[in-house]
Amino acid sequence: LKDADGIIVQTGHQQKVLRENFQKDSTLLRPSFRLSEENQWSNDFILWVGQAWTIKRPWIVLELARRFPKEKFVMIMPPADEGLVGAIKDEFTEIQKYFNRAKLVLNTSVHEGFPNTIHQAAMGKAPYVSLTWDAGQYLEKTGVGVCAHGDVNKMVALISEYLIEPTFMHETGERAYRNFLEKHDIAIVIEDLKAVIQNVV
Repeated sequence: LKDADGIIVQTGHQQKVLRENFQKDSTLLRPSFRLSEENQWSNDFILWVGQAWTIKRPWIVLELARRFPKEKFVMIMPPADEGLVGAIKDEFTEIQKYFNRAKLVLNTSVHEGFPNTIHQAAMGKAPYVSLTWDAGQYLEKTGVGVCAHGDVNKMVALISEYLIEPTFMHETGERAYRNFLEKHDIAIVIEDLKAVIQNVV
């Protein structure tokens, strides 16, 4: 980090930590994702996707499922194996189909950088409900989802609000999709990345 001519970060929090701990400036670039070609949507279940790591806290989803016995929950949890990265990439289209069928997408991690599942949820037009993560108040500022700030009971209440008001859930999902197209499609962000590289060179 100290020898780098340029550093790119995904969140304002990362930018702050670099400045405080390493006295290094950085460039904040919006996290990006390639737009999925999958374009059929439905609201079949509540979805959680994550690696089988303790920091992901998948057991909380089981508690949420108990709180909402009438709702269908789907968990996709590959083993924590680095060799799976390539396989997961190859299976992206299949995984995105689950996001496109989700009515809500959950995040129960202790901490994240910037979770790719936010973009996958947005492409699936599904609101994002996070237990803890909301770096730089991203969810609050964009309106693509909500954060319970570590309170499981609050997360239950937030999920209930979406389930009770399908119109609210639909509007949030549409907002997330538009936000992705306008700010996070890799075709847009790549131009900013080019400018950063040219500036360093």
